Amino acid sequence: MLKIIYYNSFKRLLSTLAPSIGLEIHVQLKANSKLFSDAPVTDGVACGSNQTVALFDLGTPGTLPTVNENSVKLALKASMLLNSSVSHECRFDRKHYFYPDMPMGYQITQNELPIAKSGHFDYYVRQSRNKMKRATIKQVQLEMDSGKLIHNQGYDLIDLNRAGIGLIEIVTEPCFEGPIDASAFVENLRWVLAVNDISDCQMHRGQLRVDANVSVAPPGSKGNVVEIKNINSFVDIEKTLKYEIRRQVDVINNGGTIETETRGIVDGKTVSSREKGEGHDYRFLPEPNIPRIKIEKEWLTQLREELRPASYVHYIEKLGFTVDYTFDLLYDDNLRRFVDAVLLNIHSEHSKFEPLLHEFPKILVECGGTFPPPEAMISTYTTLIKYLIEAKITRLTFIDLVKFYLTGDTTAVDKKIADDNLWRITDPELVGRLISDALQKTNPDSVRKAKAGKLKHFNRIRNRIIVDSQRRIGIDQIEMALKERLGEL
Repeated sequence: MLKIIYYNSFKRLLSTLAPSIGLEIHVQLKANSKLFSDAPVTDGVACGSNQTVALFDLGTPGTLPTVNENSVKLALKASMLLNSSVSHECRFDRKHYFYPDMPMGYQITQNELPIAKSGHFDYYVRQSRNKMKRATIKQVQLEMDSGKLIHNQGYDLIDLNRAGIGLIEIVTEPCFEGPIDASAFVENLRWVLAVNDISDCQMHRGQLRVDANVSVAPPGSKGNVVEIKNINSFVDIEKTLKYEIRRQVDVINNGGTIETETRGIVDGKTVSSREKGEGHDYRFLPEPNIPRIKIEKEWLTQLREELRPASYVHYIEKLGFTVDYTFDLLYDDNLRRFVDAVLLNIHSEHSKFEPLLHEFPKILVECGGTFPPPEAMISTYTTLIKYLIEAKITRLTFIDLVKFYLTGDTTAVDKKIADDNLWRITDPELVGRLISDALQKTNPDSVRKAKAGKLKHFNRIRNRIIVDSQRRIGIDQIEMALKERLGEL
């Protein structure tokens, strides 16, 4: 409820102004060595600071770059997944700027001739009823990463393990209408890149980093762009962008002007960092030590055959699951394996089973169990789901039986149901007798109030019927029959 209120207030805030959001996403490629040297790519924390640094990474005079072929191929795969137009040849450039974690005084990147341009990427948004949106990709460029600055009180330390690691920078057009869309795009992109082994995309390890360009202006107009650097989680993408949009709206509404600048993030809020330099400030020059790379058609043909759709496509498009539940599955390996095992034995419309699959872990926790359940439970749960969908048992019986089997009992499902007389009651005459008995046992005044539409009294009679039937009549079935009977009184 609070989330809905917050969302509506956010929409009202933008009644006369429209946000425009573009993203720059830096993705660490899953290569064994760095982009221009033979230094290995390892977990910097595990191996210690400044342990995987080649002479070239240090900017040592006389050292020359050697392009990592595998990194180029990974960048090409990413470009095709982003439906981008791959260049026949690409060129590396020097982007000049001074910063302590960039020993050479420039970054080797791509500017005028990137590896790919002009693409698009379709993505799902949570709580969107499985509708897709499209992001427009401006370009994909291959570049080297910088080192890492570690700030301490009074001094800074530099770790160059990351310096020279291969990245792709995915630059979108300002095509996102709000923070939710921007966050959803990055989340979808993460799974596509990960399943194709282009990157592990672990944001907490810096393998996927997001910069955002945000402006707010009246519809149809362009506002000054503010760049937000280093957003490092999906939650922070949405939270930070909402804050920045609110900040810009407040400035404009108070008669101020949005300054073109770069802002950092402190405690979920954006703070001014520096004025944003224009492109020519970087003094881009062609990299003289790396020839242009010609992209062979044979490469593209081979790499295209290796592309795989993200697993969320299977759950949403093939099985009919909601976007929200699908991404919950992707983040929980145990739950996903359990769901896959159950669905393997079910040959029906899978979307019907989503609520039941979603409910199982909750029942398990209620019973004091841990997830995943025992292997034998998968077959039992599959049978119970089938019987529920086929209307052979009620939902309440289904829950009772799940709890029973979680105790470890191995009684065959059919035997348990037959012995305890748990099959669903479908005989209309028997249902009618149970309703008559319940009405006779109920205070006449309460019956009159139930007939008048008093929900409390209606539910009291309904619950009595549920108990008398040993939970063998479906709640919807009881309510429909009870309303008909009350209407006849």
